[in-house]
Amino acid sequence: MATTIDQSRIKLVLPLNEDKGSATVYDYSLFKNHGSVSGTAYFDAAKEGNGVYFPDGAGTVDISTLPVNLTGDFTIMFWAQTARLGDNRSGNMAGIVLATARDLHDVWTEVREKTWGHWVISKAGNTVSVYLNSRLLKAVTLTDPLTGIALAQNIYDGANGYGAIDEVKMYDLALTREEIQEEASTAARLAYYINSKNLLDWDIHVSESNGILDRPKMKSPRSISWDDYHGEVVDLRGKRLEPRTITLSCFMRAKGKLDFVNKLNEFLQVFDADGTQRLTIDVHPTKPLIYEVYNEAGTAVRKRWNDDIMVGTFQLTLKEPDPVKRVVRWASTSGSRVLNMNITSRLALTISWGDGTYTEDVYGEGVALTHTYPTDGIYHAVILGVIEEIEAFTTNGILVWERL
Repeated sequence: MATTIDQSRIKLVLPLNEDKGSATVYDYSLFKNHGSVSGTAYFDAAKEGNGVYFPDGAGTVDISTLPVNLTGDFTIMFWAQTARLGDNRSGNMAGIVLATARDLHDVWTEVREKTWGHWVISKAGNTVSVYLNSRLLKAVTLTDPLTGIALAQNIYDGANGYGAIDEVKMYDLALTREEIQEEASTAARLAYYINSKNLLDWDIHVSESNGILDRPKMKSPRSISWDDYHGEVVDLRGKRLEPRTITLSCFMRAKGKLDFVNKLNEFLQVFDADGTQRLTIDVHPTKPLIYEVYNEAGTAVRKRWNDDIMVGTFQLTLKEPDPVKRVVRWASTSGSRVLNMNITSRLALTISWGDGTYTEDVYGEGVALTHTYPTDGIYHAVILGVIEEIEAFTTNGILVWERL
């Protein structure tokens, strides 16, 4: 994660990236405050991946436990947009309403229909600051305890709003303006990791990547050629793919010749370890791209010797032997370290648990798997094999990628 904020202070993370038709919203924080979608609310393409739309003001997203205490310090941030009503009316104002036992305080601003805005409500002591797109709209000092918060629009003939929300996060501390800008920008960042270590730790920068999202070549199917028929008969059932090839175009900087040699050797030795190594590409804070790879082709480095700053360029070619996989996310904490899966598959699968351990030859009906993680943290378990032949699958983790 790019953020420097302690993960235990992030009380709720709702990417709202579930598939269309889902009735569940998953909390990606350590606290797993999952919720439900009801009424006419539905998932569809939004600011980042999917979001939740409220077409007629009758739908809800419900979280069973309030993640933050409204009487203490907190920060709530989310993306939102307003929409046009069915009778073609559209509100041109939106605002945050702060409720206390004796009063209402509201902060309004002009908005454009179907335009995403990043809202932040940050409370420090008795002062609540409201931001839109990193701009402070107003700071309100309360004389009574805060009891509720609402996002409102200037259409007054119904109890609920019309629009959409995305990327909801809550913290149990008041973020500074700089921290708010930092958190708001994390979705746009791109980072590369090998076995959880950022390539930037070696001062290695990736300028281009190939093969990441390409569909690998299909294996040659069985075929029969008859002398008295045109062409051939090809069995195109159960198509299987060749291994995936990934090429990263990299450059590395160093403070002199010795530093260059040491960092390069340390990096390349990662691929000398037994088995595959995990390449993770953070294209989104909660939906990383994950590949189990090895380096077969070696690495040729083009370098420019210098007694001061040295720069070397190279292409890192990686091969992924199992190019199709399913990814499950698990937040391991002291009170919740065990990830469970139940799988039915006639073909053997391999589970890479994300902590350097594997379970191989997983097949059969209703195979119950449990894995205990040794430490706190975010882990991604990867199911490798012919996942399209999995007949049944359940887990207490979050299914990040059904197929990647």
